[in-house]
Amino acid sequence: MAFPSLWNLRMKNKTEASTNRVGAIDADTDTDTLALLSFKSIVSDSQNVLSGWSLNSSHCTWFGVTCANNGTRVLSLRLAGYGLSGMIHPRLSNLTSLQLLDLSNNSFYGQLQLDFSHLSLLQNINLARNSINGRIPVGLSHCYNLEEIYFEHNQLIGNLPSELGDLPRLRILDVAANNLTGVIAPKFGNLTSLTVLSLARNQFFAKIPNELGHLHNLQRLQLSENQFEGKIPYSIYNISSLIYLSVAENMLVGELPTDMGLALPNLAEVY
Repeated sequence: MAFPSLWNLRMKNKTEASTNRVGAIDADTDTDTLALLSFKSIVSDSQNVLSGWSLNSSHCTWFGVTCANNGTRVLSLRLAGYGLSGMIHPRLSNLTSLQLLDLSNNSFYGQLQLDFSHLSLLQNINLARNSINGRIPVGLSHCYNLEEIYFEHNQLIGNLPSELGDLPRLRILDVAANNLTGVIAPKFGNLTSLTVLSLARNQFFAKIPNELGHLHNLQRLQLSENQFEGKIPYSIYNISSLIYLSVAENMLVGELPTDMGLALPNLAEVY
Protein backbone atom coordinates (compact mmCIF):
# COMPACT_ATOMS: atom_id res chain seq x y z
CA MET A 1 0.00 0.00 0.00
CA ALA A 2 1.38 3.40 -0.95
CA PHE A 3 1.32 6.15 1.66
CA PRO A 4 1.53 9.88 0.87
CA SER A 5 4.85 11.45 1.70
CA LEU A 6 5.14 13.97 4.51
CA TRP A 7 6.03 16.62 1.90
CA ASN A 8 2.82 15.88 -0.06
CA LEU A 9 0.75 16.13 3.12
CA ARG A 10 2.30 19.49 3.95
CA MET A 11 1.66 20.81 0.46
CA LYS A 12 -1.94 19.58 0.61
CA ASN A 13 -2.50 21.34 3.92
CA LYS A 14 -0.92 24.57 2.64
CA THR A 15 -3.09 24.48 -0.48
CA GLU A 16 -6.25 23.94 1.56
CA ALA A 17 -5.31 26.73 3.97
CA SER A 18 -4.61 29.10 1.08
CA THR A 19 -7.93 28.19 -0.53
CA ASN A 20 -9.74 28.85 2.73
CA ARG A 21 -8.11 32.28 3.05
CA VAL A 22 -9.00 33.22 -0.53
CA GLY A 23 -12.54 32.01 0.07
CA ALA A 24 -12.80 34.21 3.16
CA ILE A 25 -11.50 37.24 1.27
CA ASP A 26 -13.92 36.62 -1.61
CA ALA A 27 -16.80 36.22 0.83
CA ASP A 28 -15.95 39.51 2.52
CA THR A 29 -15.59 41.22 -0.85
CA ASP A 30 -18.94 39.87 -2.04
CA THR A 31 -20.57 40.94 1.22
CA ASP A 32 -19.33 44.51 0.83
CA THR A 33 -20.28 44.61 -2.85
CA LEU A 34 -23.80 43.40 -2.15
CA ALA A 35 -24.18 45.81 0.76
CA LEU A 36 -23.28 48.78 -1.44
CA LEU A 37 -25.48 47.63 -4.32
CA SER A 38 -28.39 47.18 -1.91
CA PHE A 39 -27.85 50.75 -0.72
CA LYS A 40 -27.80 51.99 -4.32
CA SER A 41 -30.96 50.05 -5.22
CA ILE A 42 -33.23 52.19 -3.01
CA VAL A 43 -31.52 55.55 -3.49
CA SER A 44 -32.59 58.24 -5.93
CA ASP A 45 -29.41 59.55 -7.56
CA SER A 46 -30.24 62.67 -9.57
CA GLN A 47 -26.58 63.51 -10.18
CA ASN A 48 -25.68 59.96 -11.26
CA VAL A 49 -22.75 59.79 -8.86
CA LEU A 50 -23.50 56.10 -8.30
CA SER A 51 -23.72 55.23 -12.00
CA GLY A 52 -20.35 53.47 -11.88
CA TRP A 53 -21.43 51.17 -9.07
CA SER A 54 -21.81 47.88 -10.94
CA LEU A 55 -20.49 44.33 -10.97
CA ASN A 56 -18.32 45.25 -13.95
CA SER A 57 -15.72 46.74 -11.59
CA SER A 58 -14.36 46.29 -8.10
CA HIS A 59 -16.37 48.08 -5.44
CA CYS A 60 -13.07 49.57 -4.24
CA THR A 61 -12.98 51.69 -7.42
CA TRP A 62 -16.50 53.03 -6.97
CA PHE A 63 -17.14 56.70 -6.36
CA GLY A 64 -17.16 57.60 -2.68
CA VAL A 65 -15.74 54.25 -1.55
CA THR A 66 -12.34 53.76 0.07
CA CYS A 67 -11.00 50.29 0.81
CA ALA A 68 -8.22 48.87 2.93
CA ASN A 69 -4.75 48.59 1.44
CA ASN A 70 -5.35 44.98 0.46
CA GLY A 71 -8.16 46.20 -1.78
CA THR A 72 -11.06 44.25 -0.29
CA ARG A 73 -12.89 45.62 2.76
CA VAL A 74 -14.62 49.02 2.72
CA LEU A 75 -13.16 51.48 5.24
CA SER A 76 -15.11 54.61 4.36
CA LEU A 77 -18.19 55.71 2.43
CA ARG A 78 -18.23 59.43 1.65
CA LEU A 79 -21.26 60.70 -0.26
CA ALA A 80 -21.92 64.09 1.31
CA GLY A 81 -23.87 66.71 -0.60
CA TYR A 82 -24.75 64.87 -3.81
CA GLY A 83 -28.53 65.22 -3.73
CA LEU A 84 -29.12 61.59 -2.83
CA SER A 85 -32.60 60.70 -1.62
CA GLY A 86 -34.15 57.62 -0.07
CA MET A 87 -33.80 55.39 2.94
CA ILE A 88 -30.46 54.15 4.24
CA HIS A 89 -30.46 50.44 3.51
CA PRO A 90 -29.91 48.34 6.65
CA ARG A 91 -27.57 46.09 4.68
CA LEU A 92 -24.87 48.76 5.04
CA SER A 93 -24.44 47.13 8.45
CA ASN A 94 -22.60 44.35 6.62
CA LEU A 95 -19.68 46.73 5.97
CA THR A 96 -18.09 45.41 9.14
CA SER A 97 -14.73 47.11 8.55
CA LEU A 98 -16.33 50.53 8.07
CA GLN A 99 -14.62 53.34 9.96
CA LEU A 100 -16.28 56.40 8.42
CA LEU A 101 -19.81 56.93 7.10
CA ASP A 102 -20.60 60.37 5.69
CA LEU A 103 -24.01 60.81 4.05
CA SER A 104 -24.52 64.38 5.22
CA ASN A 105 -26.24 67.16 3.28
CA ASN A 106 -28.54 64.93 1.27
CA SER A 107 -32.24 64.05 1.45
CA PHE A 108 -32.19 60.70 3.22
CA TYR A 109 -35.32 59.97 5.22
CA GLY A 110 -36.93 57.26 7.31
CA GLN A 111 -35.71 55.60 10.45
CA LEU A 112 -32.11 54.63 11.00
CA GLN A 113 -32.19 50.83 10.85
CA LEU A 114 -28.50 49.99 10.76
CA ASP A 115 -27.38 47.19 13.07
CA PHE A 116 -24.59 49.02 14.84
CA SER A 117 -23.51 45.87 16.68
CA HIS A 118 -21.86 44.87 13.38
CA LEU A 119 -20.06 48.22 13.03
CA SER A 120 -17.73 48.05 16.02
CA LEU A 121 -14.87 49.71 14.06
CA LEU A 122 -16.89 52.81 13.18
CA GLN A 123 -15.13 56.02 14.23
CA ASN A 124 -17.10 58.76 12.48
CA ILE A 125 -20.77 58.87 11.46
CA ASN A 126 -22.12 62.00 9.77
CA LEU A 127 -25.79 62.03 8.81
CA ALA A 128 -26.29 65.76 9.36
CA ARG A 129 -28.75 67.79 7.32
CA ASN A 130 -31.06 65.08 6.06
CA SER A 131 -34.65 64.20 6.99
CA ILE A 132 -33.99 61.13 9.12
CA ASN A 133 -36.72 60.50 11.68
CA GLY A 134 -37.40 58.06 14.47
CA ARG A 135 -35.20 57.52 17.50
CA ILE A 136 -31.45 57.49 17.88
CA PRO A 137 -30.62 53.75 18.02
CA VAL A 138 -29.41 52.57 21.41
CA GLY A 139 -27.23 50.11 19.48
CA LEU A 140 -24.96 53.00 18.53
CA SER A 141 -23.38 52.46 21.93
CA HIS A 142 -21.85 49.21 20.60
CA CYS A 143 -19.52 51.28 18.41
CA TYR A 144 -16.87 51.62 21.10
CA ASN A 145 -14.42 53.29 18.71
CA LEU A 146 -16.76 56.17 17.86
CA GLU A 147 -15.10 59.57 18.01
CA GLU A 148 -17.57 61.80 16.13
CA ILE A 149 -21.36 61.73 15.82
CA TYR A 150 -23.06 64.33 13.61
CA PHE A 151 -26.86 63.98 13.58
CA GLU A 152 -27.78 67.68 13.56
CA HIS A 153 -30.60 69.09 11.42
CA ASN A 154 -32.76 66.00 11.05
CA GLN A 155 -36.17 65.02 12.43
CA LEU A 156 -35.08 62.68 15.21
CA ILE A 157 -37.43 62.15 18.15
CA GLY A 158 -37.28 60.58 21.57
CA ASN A 159 -34.58 60.91 24.16
CA LEU A 160 -30.82 60.99 23.88
CA PRO A 161 -29.87 57.42 24.84
CA SER A 162 -27.92 57.40 28.08
CA GLU A 163 -25.94 54.46 26.68
CA LEU A 164 -24.02 56.92 24.50
CA GLY A 165 -22.34 57.96 27.73
CA ASP A 166 -20.41 54.69 27.52
CA LEU A 167 -18.38 55.72 24.45
CA PRO A 168 -14.93 56.45 25.88
CA ARG A 169 -13.40 57.97 22.72
CA LEU A 170 -16.27 60.25 21.74
CA ARG A 171 -15.01 63.77 21.00
CA ILE A 172 -17.95 65.33 19.14
CA LEU A 173 -21.66 64.76 19.78
CA ASP A 174 -23.89 67.03 17.71
CA VAL A 175 -27.63 66.41 17.70
CA ALA A 176 -28.75 70.04 17.37
CA ALA A 177 -31.93 71.03 15.53
CA ASN A 178 -33.99 67.87 15.92
CA ASN A 179 -37.14 67.04 17.88
CA LEU A 180 -35.40 65.29 20.76
CA THR A 181 -36.85 65.48 24.23
CA GLY A 182 -36.36 64.18 27.76
CA VAL A 183 -33.64 64.76 30.31
CA ILE A 184 -29.89 64.64 29.79
CA ALA A 185 -28.57 61.66 31.71
CA PRO A 186 -25.80 62.31 34.25
CA LYS A 187 -23.86 59.54 32.51
CA PHE A 188 -22.86 62.01 29.78
CA GLY A 189 -20.45 63.43 32.32
CA ASN A 190 -18.37 60.28 31.69
CA LEU A 191 -17.48 61.46 28.18
CA THR A 192 -14.27 63.12 29.27
CA SER A 193 -12.86 63.15 25.71
CA LEU A 194 -15.69 65.41 24.47
CA THR A 195 -14.66 68.70 22.89
CA VAL A 196 -18.09 69.51 21.38
CA LEU A 197 -21.51 68.83 22.90
CA SER A 198 -24.29 70.42 20.85
CA LEU A 199 -27.85 69.84 22.04
CA ALA A 200 -29.33 73.16 20.89
CA ARG A 201 -32.76 73.57 19.26
CA ASN A 202 -34.47 70.53 20.72
CA GLN A 203 -37.01 70.01 23.51
CA PHE A 204 -34.79 68.79 26.33
CA PHE A 205 -36.09 69.74 29.77
CA ALA A 206 -35.35 69.52 33.50
CA LYS A 207 -32.06 70.67 34.99
CA ILE A 208 -28.71 70.72 33.27
CA PRO A 209 -26.86 67.84 34.95
CA ASN A 210 -24.09 68.88 37.30
CA GLU A 211 -21.97 66.04 35.88
CA LEU A 212 -21.35 67.98 32.67
CA GLY A 213 -18.76 69.86 34.69
CA HIS A 214 -16.60 66.72 34.47
CA LEU A 215 -16.02 67.35 30.77
CA HIS A 216 -12.64 68.98 31.27
CA ASN A 217 -11.75 68.94 27.53
CA LEU A 218 -14.98 70.58 26.39
CA GLN A 219 -14.60 73.60 24.09
CA ARG A 220 -18.16 74.07 22.78
CA LEU A 221 -21.28 73.57 24.88
CA GLN A 222 -24.50 74.42 23.05
CA LEU A 223 -27.70 74.09 25.08
CA SER A 224 -29.75 77.00 23.72
CA GLU A 225 -33.39 76.80 22.55
CA ASN A 226 -34.53 73.99 24.80
CA GLN A 227 -36.61 73.86 27.99
CA PHE A 228 -33.86 73.52 30.56
CA GLU A 229 -34.79 74.97 33.95
CA GLY A 230 -33.15 75.91 37.22
CA LYS A 231 -29.68 77.39 37.48
CA ILE A 232 -26.64 76.69 35.38
CA PRO A 233 -24.59 74.24 37.47
CA TYR A 234 -21.59 75.96 38.97
CA SER A 235 -19.48 73.00 37.85
CA ILE A 236 -19.81 74.30 34.28
CA TYR A 237 -17.67 77.27 35.25
CA ASN A 238 -14.84 74.89 36.12
CA ILE A 239 -14.39 73.83 32.49
CA SER A 240 -11.42 76.07 31.80
CA SER A 241 -11.11 74.78 28.21
CA LEU A 242 -14.54 76.18 27.28
CA ILE A 243 -14.49 78.59 24.32
CA TYR A 244 -18.18 78.78 23.37
CA LEU A 245 -21.21 78.54 25.66
CA SER A 246 -24.83 78.96 24.56
CA VAL A 247 -27.69 78.67 27.04
CA ALA A 248 -30.17 81.26 25.70
CA GLU A 249 -33.90 80.64 25.20
CA ASN A 250 -34.41 78.17 28.01
CA MET A 251 -36.23 78.55 31.33
CA LEU A 252 -33.09 79.07 33.36
CA VAL A 253 -32.97 81.36 36.38
CA GLY A 254 -30.23 83.22 38.16
CA GLU A 255 -27.35 85.30 36.91
CA LEU A 256 -23.97 84.49 35.46
CA PRO A 257 -21.21 84.72 38.08
CA THR A 258 -19.23 87.95 38.10
CA ASP A 259 -15.94 86.05 38.08
CA MET A 260 -16.85 83.91 35.07
CA GLY A 261 -14.08 85.48 33.01
CA LEU A 262 -11.50 84.33 35.54
CA ALA A 263 -12.94 80.83 35.79
CA LEU A 264 -13.22 80.48 32.01
CA PRO A 265 -10.13 82.23 30.62
CA ASN A 266 -10.61 80.85 27.08
CA LEU A 267 -14.26 81.80 26.75
CA ALA A 268 -14.75 83.83 23.57
CA GLU A 269 -18.55 83.81 23.21
CA VAL A 270 -21.48 83.26 25.53
CA TYR A 271 -25.20 83.76 24.95
